[in-house]
Amino acid sequence: MSRAAERLKENSLGQALVLARLFFKDENPSEQTLADAVWLYGDLLENMSNAVNNGIAKAFKE
Repeated sequence: MSRAAERLKENSLGQALVLARLFFKDENPSEQTLADAVWLYGDLLENMSNAVNNGIAKAFKE
């Protein structure tokens, strides 16, 4: 892993900026876009977790 990636692990603002670029490619980062990106990412992770849990439950149900 590169040094930049290692440093990013410890940099919450840097992580938020990466997420903002991922979700809002054409907008300049602002407090609002950073907050929205962090929220969207958390919601995405929660939805994926629920989908995996539902799949596991369905697999063991039958």
